Amino acid sequence: MFKYIFTIIIFSFSLSNLKATDIEIRYYNPEATEVIMFWGINDWQPVIPLPAGTTLSGKTMRSVMFKEGNEFVFKVSLPENNVMDFGFNYFKKEGPFKIKVEYWDFNGYPEKKFYHNVVNSNQVIKVVPTLNSSYSSHKIPLIHFAVFYCLLIFIIAIIVFFARKYYFKATAKSFNRKVVFIALSFTLLFFLFVTRAIIAELSFPVLIDPVKSFPALLKIFYDDFLFAALLFLIFGLLFLLLKRFQKTVLIGYAFFIVLFVLIAVLNSKVIEVIGKPFNYQWLYYSDFLKSADASKAINANIEANLYYSCLLMLISIFPLCWLLYHTQLKKPYLLSSIIIIFLIIGLISKSTSTISNLKRVNPVFYFLSSLNASGIAKDNEKYLAAESEFNLKNTDSLPAQYAAAFKSSNIKNVILFVLESTPAEYVTAFNPAIKATPFIDSMKNHAAIFDAAYAHVPSTNKSMFSIFCSSYPDLTFKTVTLEKPDIALPSITSELNKYGYRSSFFNSGDNSYQNAAGFLKNRKIGEVQDYRTNPCSNKVFSDKRYQNKNLDGVDDSCLSVRFFNWLGNDTEKPFFSMMWTFQTHYPYFTNGKQIDYGVDNPSLNKYLNALHRADETLQQMVDGLKQRGLLESTLIVILGDHGEAFGRHGQTTHAAGIYEENLHIPLLFYNPVLFKGERFSYPVGISDLAPGIFSVLQKPAPEIWQGENVFSVNRRKRVYFLSPYSDILFGFREDNYKFILNASENSMALYDLKTDPFETTDISKSKPEYVKNANKQIQSWIQYQRIFLSRFMDTNSK
Repeated sequence: MFKYIFTIIIFSFSLSNLKATDIEIRYYNPEATEVIMFWGINDWQPVIPLPAGTTLSGKTMRSVMFKEGNEFVFKVSLPENNVMDFGFNYFKKEGPFKIKVEYWDFNGYPEKKFYHNVVNSNQVIKVVPTLNSSYSSHKIPLIHFAVFYCLLIFIIAIIVFFARKYYFKATAKSFNRKVVFIALSFTLLFFLFVTRAIIAELSFPVLIDPVKSFPALLKIFYDDFLFAALLFLIFGLLFLLLKRFQKTVLIGYAFFIVLFVLIAVLNSKVIEVIGKPFNYQWLYYSDFLKSADASKAINANIEANLYYSCLLMLISIFPLCWLLYHTQLKKPYLLSSIIIIFLIIGLISKSTSTISNLKRVNPVFYFLSSLNASGIAKDNEKYLAAESEFNLKNTDSLPAQYAAAFKSSNIKNVILFVLESTPAEYVTAFNPAIKATPFIDSMKNHAAIFDAAYAHVPSTNKSMFSIFCSSYPDLTFKTVTLEKPDIALPSITSELNKYGYRSSFFNSGDNSYQNAAGFLKNRKIGEVQDYRTNPCSNKVFSDKRYQNKNLDGVDDSCLSVRFFNWLGNDTEKPFFSMMWTFQTHYPYFTNGKQIDYGVDNPSLNKYLNALHRADETLQQMVDGLKQRGLLESTLIVILGDHGEAFGRHGQTTHAAGIYEENLHIPLLFYNPVLFKGERFSYPVGISDLAPGIFSVLQKPAPEIWQGENVFSVNRRKRVYFLSPYSDILFGFREDNYKFILNASENSMALYDLKTDPFETTDISKSKPEYVKNANKQIQSWIQYQRIFLSRFMDTNSK
């Protein structure tokens, strides 16, 4: 905090010595009722003292603009030649109820380019927003919608009840099971329609602009309608055929309707968290919810409001069904006519929708279809496995300085320090704006740093396989650790055992997840421990929400304690040890009072505190090696096993995508004597670590390993990756290009990471030849990898 204040004071003092000039920003927006400009100078630094009408949020200044005619104006005095970045947050009233709607203008959505200006003498900057520069972040919270909806249904039901009883003098009629069946069917349709509006984020637009939004909502409702129609046909046949058991059929039908209403409501949260409806691949990935990233991710994001929302929606089923029952009795064809009219409107509507297919699909249909997903793209005979670049094993060729340095070094020990769920962007050495890992940052001057390192799959156990066995994982959602823990591939530890190495594996978490313990047992590791074998006095981290889900663990600082206990006094014999942190996994366990890292997302701030603990643990280990005189003879490799997402691309956690936040990991080879802070920009994969380690140790790597030495100048130019846990995604990184193939939707995307590091702009249409060749390379790699791993598995990958 004091450092931040000191920086602002110094920055302000430097500004005060520059020539100031008056700047006037005029924002043309006649429909807006209020405009706030958010801005900063020289990479979003604040100006101290703050200008009048300006507040500070983090490092971003927010200034109220004053209306003059159709424009909103803000005036400020700033030093010349400073760089100014800014955007606008404005409000306007829309719809028949004149609801106040919030908008953001980033000068291009979703790219968020921001407006940019170099301060010149006495400037007047006029900004006229374009059609695609703004977007509305306004949506109705689920709990608000549920409360409003439930109250509305109950009020209408009460009014109708008393109107029938006292005004129309309606007499009670005998219970009509057929009408009950029809009323239940319309109840399901109604709830599916409402929840589809919530998932597609159209509940609020329907209120403010029903003429435009309602047809768009009807247009994406067909999947739910088909599901309701199928359920109607199944139970309708049972109702007609089993006349003696019609009451039982009705009870069963009502039960399934309640169940599917609950699924539909929960699906809105599932999509928000994992980016897709729930599916079989996620169920498998989660050890069938025994230790689920899916269940952990969803549960950690579920608040009490979601439970209350579900309860309110379920309660409202009864008055709604009662209303529809009496409507059907009074007007037998009214409800059917309304449904037909709505379907026709949706069918003939010319409204275009940017809503993704994953927000349109019925969750039950989606889950059932995932049962038949093969997990890999379909074979294409045109692209043979023989064309894959993996058929050629490149000759290892070190740069001259490394060839000499590795040969003359006295390095004999190796430690792999794996940061659980850690993308490169949250490690200070790769992103100086994030200060959560100061010790790793202090190591960079004596490290070889790889700026384009990737996990092959955003999954812990698949990365574990690739690290140990220097090979790409199976291309399906299944994992080698669970399906084939004794796979006959040489590993780092089995090879180093030949040279008399001691070996160990320490995990702050649980080795039972997807049978990691069984896989490690077959790697010929001398000592394997997880949180259960804990010599620390620190308490076990646990959460009652995740009992029996293999999510318990201990403080990451226990890793160094257990390592040095294992190492003991035997420092002459060479050793290999892997340490795997835990606290940065869901739901991000922290120690004591949290540090404020200046991020807007509380979950991210908690995560960064957990990452800081891992950084402290690494420092403890390095200090211990130094005290024992082992630091100079030890190679320390620091890496993430995969990434972690916090809302970008509509994702939370990691396994649903192959964007940078899912796969781009930190990778440093550290030794205080051997390395001098060199940085490498070419792509490397997590399977390339083992050959790189063996190169430093001057030992031959097994020929069967797919990975290639990270230091070699004669290595492959591409690193491949995939995610089989929702849509089937494949891709690779080559130079600055990132190619993604969505095999489920048969779509392709290409990003230039140099100019677009957050992957917001698909440039595939501007480079058709590159995309065509990229697709060929992906298909060739898929077929090659299937054949390669089938040699070591009981059955072919399917």
